[in-house]
Amino acid sequence: MPELKRKLVKKSELSRFGASTKAIVEAAWKKGIEVFYIHPKKSIFILKRDNVEKWYYKSRMSDDNRVGALITKDKQLTKELLAAMDVPTALGAVVQEEKTLLKEAQLLGYPVVVKPADSQDGKAVFVNICDDKTLRKSFLIANQYSENIMVEKFLPGRYYRFLVINKKFFAAAEARGATVVGNGKNTLAELIETENNKTDKGKNSTRKKIVLNDKAKSFLLTQKLTTQSIPPQGQEITLSFSGADGGKWTDVTDRAHPDNKKISEKIATTLNMRLIGVDIMSPNISKPLSENGGAVIEVNSAPTFDIHQQPTAGKPRPVAAAIIKMLFE
Repeated sequence: MPELKRKLVKKSELSRFGASTKAIVEAAWKKGIEVFYIHPKKSIFILKRDNVEKWYYKSRMSDDNRVGALITKDKQLTKELLAAMDVPTALGAVVQEEKTLLKEAQLLGYPVVVKPADSQDGKAVFVNICDDKTLRKSFLIANQYSENIMVEKFLPGRYYRFLVINKKFFAAAEARGATVVGNGKNTLAELIETENNKTDKGKNSTRKKIVLNDKAKSFLLTQKLTTQSIPPQGQEITLSFSGADGGKWTDVTDRAHPDNKKISEKIATTLNMRLIGVDIMSPNISKPLSENGGAVIEVNSAPTFDIHQQPTAGKPRPVAAAIIKMLFE
């Protein structure tokens, strides 16, 4: 039976990788670890030192807990486990029908959030929905991605991502979604094009270009706007929930309250996951979630880490080096 072909990664090939992948490869090299890729178009790597080999693919590792990863893909199951751990979460339910969605939204009280119950890529997530009409439209779009739709109480505050490495809190970042400001002349599509022409956005930057995909359109929908709308002078239009789609990430590692850090570690330990991202909504991350109504809204088994390694603002954190250390020491 033929062996799987592998090719040694060369320095001249680094430019083809994204920021997180590039950081992992460079951190491995610094420790004398060989890096091979096994697919010309996918960032699937084998890291090898002596007789030890580790597989790595988009923050997923060959020796991580597969069951824990599967649990995090099921948003409702994750919420139930978090509640069992006494971790605060947003109130909500999973539905399959529009009429049930309307009923649950009425029970929760507007504003609410609607999203697919079994997806981690942020597609078809609608936040701050305040009326039945927008709720129905949100359901129709989210239903294209999953038959199971989650409706949750919308939590005011700021959005944070905690990173846990080797079951220990490592870093935290605050997200600010992509925005454009109206001038009373240009359409939203034109304003977005202007914003994307800024030089600090690109493949190897934590500030990505704004893409008019379903995620962006979902934000426009809840604001009753389209790409051809012309916002008045000075009006700020939000186009994404997190900093992953053209927004900004600010390091807040040193501001995060110790109790909140412990919550992220508790989640990682319970799920037996060595590398996770914990998404939190809170009015102030320097205060315990139990004191200000904050909550954990999601757990990610394959968290992006360039937002911590190269934040838009604040102190960079050596995430790639910590991951390599975890894998080989």
